[in-house]
Amino acid sequence: MADNLRTEMRHVISEWKLEEKLVAVVTDDAASITAIRQVQQTDGCQAVKHLPCFAHTLNLVVEHAAQAINNLKTKVKTLLHISIRISLQLQNSKSYKNK
Repeated sequence: MADNLRTEMRHVISEWKLEEKLVAVVTDDAASITAIRQVQQTDGCQAVKHLPCFAHTLNLVVEHAAQAINNLKTKVKTLLHISIRISLQLQNSKSYKNK
């Protein structure tokens, strides 16, 4: 897939006559995209700088943070349920001893 994207990128750059004008490409950081980041000078282009999309990167950070919060929330719920069960068991054992 990366080869197809790279070929298409070269085609579009050539078709639009951007060989000497292209300075940077902004993309997400998907594996298929990172494979085409650098267009070699042998392609007739200047060395092209890759810039990750700020909005996409920010979105990934927020998604990872939300996932971390959800994981923490699940762990806290589990600990709470365990502590409630232990508390109930202790109360039951005390009432059993008092009989």
